[in-house]
Amino acid sequence: MRVTTFKYIFSAHSEAISDIKDGIDQDAAFIMFARVAVRKLESEPSHNDVVRWVDKQLIKMCSKLCTYAKNVPSSFKITENLELFPT
Repeated sequence: MRVTTFKYIFSAHSEAISDIKDGIDQDAAFIMFARVAVRKLESEPSHNDVVRWVDKQLIKMCSKLCTYAKNVPSSFKITENLELFPT
């Protein structure tokens, strides 16, 4: 697989996360995330550490890119641009 990247300014504001949500390539992001997880599985002695890392990364991503109300699990909404990621 060959991946080509280029610099693209999504927004003039550094804190405009909604502009990033609209421009994310979920296929590329999912493949990259899976490849990093597999690499960690091959190099880490404990699979539990890798599972914790994956959980932490998914929580971090969802806290920035998804909508939810704190302590209300039914309010969690994932954007269409991220539907490949597990929730």
